[in-house]
Amino acid sequence: MVRSLGGDMIFVAGGGFYGAIAVSKLKNRDTVVVVDVNEECYAKTYVECIAKNLDEALNDRCRSTLVIGDAVKVFLDLVSKGFVPYVVVPAIPRHFAGEVTYSYLKLRGCIIKPYSGTLDEVVEILKNFGVEAKADTANGVVVASYMPFNLRCKQSCDEPQVCPITGKIKAIPLHELMGLVLIEVADETVVFESKFIAEGVGGFSGYELAEALKNLASLCRGSLVAVATACACHGLANFFAVG
Repeated sequence: MVRSLGGDMIFVAGGGFYGAIAVSKLKNRDTVVVVDVNEECYAKTYVECIAKNLDEALNDRCRSTLVIGDAVKVFLDLVSKGFVPYVVVPAIPRHFAGEVTYSYLKLRGCIIKPYSGTLDEVVEILKNFGVEAKADTANGVVVASYMPFNLRCKQSCDEPQVCPITGKIKAIPLHELMGLVLIEVADETVVFESKFIAEGVGGFSGYELAEALKNLASLCRGSLVAVATACACHGLANFFAVG
């Protein structure tokens, strides 16, 4: 297992509306590092310190810090220094785990690009289980949800087996279903389970993300890689052709 010097650290990727909510609810519980390219982001209101780069943040040793920079790059830099956050809260418009995987493999010299060859198959399988799903073939992305895309979830929903909006029963949590589906079409599959860590705030294991990167490090050959993040109800997956 990847061992961490940042065992009490929560990494919040993005300091916008949702990132700020995460920081406000977590800053008194653990060490929080939130990263955003915008120094004037919403999260600025809730942090103890603002750092221009990661080294400055690590030297300051504040309980809550806004680091100005790209969240993907800062996360990879953090891990390379031996600091592995125990929780990652993704709060950027893109799929954070997918972006981290893409950047990591590219830094290792892999030829990597979005893959779209099997996305229609993935969408159809998910739909057969009562899941709404759609593909962005240009970027190799599948979005999935037990909630119809034209409806909104109940505020502070705790993901019960019976959806309080649609009344439908989830036969299997989506993070489990996506794991079963993706493994059928990809050579390497990683699904990160997002869990509630505070009211309205979801996150997944930073240890698992760091371990996955370590395991994928040897994949600079002809492989189809699927990386997903999902809770019981909603999920997002990136597909990469690695050569």
